[in-house]
Amino acid sequence: MRNAFPLLLIASLTTSAIGVDWTEVRYGPQASVGTSGFEFGAFAEFDILEDQYRLRPELFIHDKDRPAGAFAFLWHTTFLKLPENHDLYMGPRVAYHNGRENDDARGELSYMALYNLPIPPIPGDSRHHLEIFAALGIIDKDGTEVAATAGAGYFFKF
Repeated sequence: MRNAFPLLLIASLTTSAIGVDWTEVRYGPQASVGTSGFEFGAFAEFDILEDQYRLRPELFIHDKDRPAGAFAFLWHTTFLKLPENHDLYMGPRVAYHNGRENDDARGELSYMALYNLPIPPIPGDSRHHLEIFAALGIIDKDGTEVAATAGAGYFFKF
């Protein structure tokens, strides 16, 4: 858990400094699978400038007590016509994965797409949401190789 402290500190200071809408903060669990294996964790999301941008720090556990993390800066896309209350965010993501073995730590730089839909999927103000995400980029492990991650998360909008 000690390794996650710098990520959480940076996210906290950054969001405080740029005027986040604290009424729209979202927290939730997530699960993902990809180049670094299966990772279960949690995320937080902070909207900036009335939902135009989203900061998304992540904390995930792959191997017992060795946490890893990621941070994404996403922007709201409007080029697709989506159903009411559905959103698509895209942007860069940096991640640190602790990997399958103690010596399997690796850094990742990727592009993330995040699709958000209300539960139940009906128009209106649902406070329960499902997020489906995917990231594609490069990972550093004894040279550079392609990295891919896909997963889902749930959040309750406070």
